[in-house]
Amino acid sequence: MVLYQTSDGSAVIVYQFSFILADGIAGAFPAMIKLTGMNMKRLFLGMTFFLSLVCSDIFAQQTKPARQLREGTHNFTLQWISWDKPGKVQIKKQQDGTFTVKGEQRGNDGDFVTIDGTLTVVTFAEMTFTGKIQTRYANINKGEVCDKTGTYHFLAKGARKYWRLQEMDNCEGNNVVDYVDIYF
Repeated sequence: MVLYQTSDGSAVIVYQFSFILADGIAGAFPAMIKLTGMNMKRLFLGMTFFLSLVCSDIFAQQTKPARQLREGTHNFTLQWISWDKPGKVQIKKQQDGTFTVKGEQRGNDGDFVTIDGTLTVVTFAEMTFTGKIQTRYANINKGEVCDKTGTYHFLAKGARKYWRLQEMDNCEGNNVVDYVDIYF
């Protein structure tokens, strides 16, 4: 679009319209519109309104709110017990911005995983946990409880819909790992 001012104070806008015909032939032609003072104001206001809508939509798409940890009940699993029959944890936000987490999953033969402590959100995909996680599975660690007390890390990687404990080693050692997961 090119704007020219004429000697009588009006303006002429020249648009370059492009088109592609069905057979793939491309072309362009100019169109001239003569505008008087009032029409120029309307065009200016219309273009300003249109551009503000476009810019606000682009800005809104770039500033989507980050996902946040949801308070309430979440599924909770240890792979040795079952992914199909999850336990539950309760997550509650505290005044200082951290979250308490407490819950368990129970299986057969006294197998279980429990969690009790505090989560601190680093990003939606990363949380630190301070507290106690206990696991017990009859065929691992001689059926004894594996107690993890301290600060640990949960991460959600890729397209996963859960945060997985990153300090996975079971107390038995021998490359035995526990997948302790809190689901979104």
